[in-house]
Amino acid sequence: MKQFFTLFVITVLSSSVSWACSCFGESNFCSSITSEFSSPPDLIVSAKKVEDYYYGMQVEVIEVIQGETDRDTLVVWGDNGALCRVNTSQFEIGQTLILALQDTDFSGNIITTGFPPDLEGEGDYQLSVCGIYFLSLDNGIVNGQIDTETNQMTYEDFKDVACLVSGIPPVPEIIVELIPNPADSKIDLYFWNSQPYPLTFKVFDAIGRLVIATAPQEMSIQKTIDISYLENGVYVLYVENEEQFSSLRFVVTR
Repeated sequence: MKQFFTLFVITVLSSSVSWACSCFGESNFCSSITSEFSSPPDLIVSAKKVEDYYYGMQVEVIEVIQGETDRDTLVVWGDNGALCRVNTSQFEIGQTLILALQDTDFSGNIITTGFPPDLEGEGDYQLSVCGIYFLSLDNGIVNGQIDTETNQMTYEDFKDVACLVSGIPPVPEIIVELIPNPADSKIDLYFWNSQPYPLTFKVFDAIGRLVIATAPQEMSIQKTIDISYLENGVYVLYVENEEQFSSLRFVVTR
């Protein structure tokens, strides 16, 4: 099972709550996108930064390397001062990059740190800081820690490296939707494919503590989980059986 080593440290100052992120990830690009201990990307592209956008950036897609998108420009969210994401302001306008992106988890809509709420939308992406998920691309040369031994190669050679040829790890076969998210007292799970084996459900908090666990259960198409006793924060739900699994991140807020 995948383990996410993410730590949210909460400091309470009078009536305000500030969040800081500390996480552990792989030390090179290939390991980050393939390791079972890292969050796999949903899309890998070469792209040019067009403009800064609040705590993220808009990029123009040059080429889709792995994954699928029909968009010419993408919104990529970074760190707003409290998220486990890359500070995208470090990239210059016009800079070209290799980006391994994950679908946004909408964390910036919950932990706003003074930014307008609801900036992150469907179809947006995020750039994780828990590993190496970007490389620079300059005049046809890719620079950065590509793997344990390589920090530079041509763009054409880069597209043929083993970690890209093998592709993004396949989407887990348990297809499940979690709503609502954010949630306050319960979450409902809806399964969109048949479940031949009993399922177990485990919920971990942001520092990796197991807070909910169930025995294997025969499932139909829907399950409700009581979260009324959980504190506000970010959680990861694991759904698994003998052969498959899925993980979903959700936020509890009241």
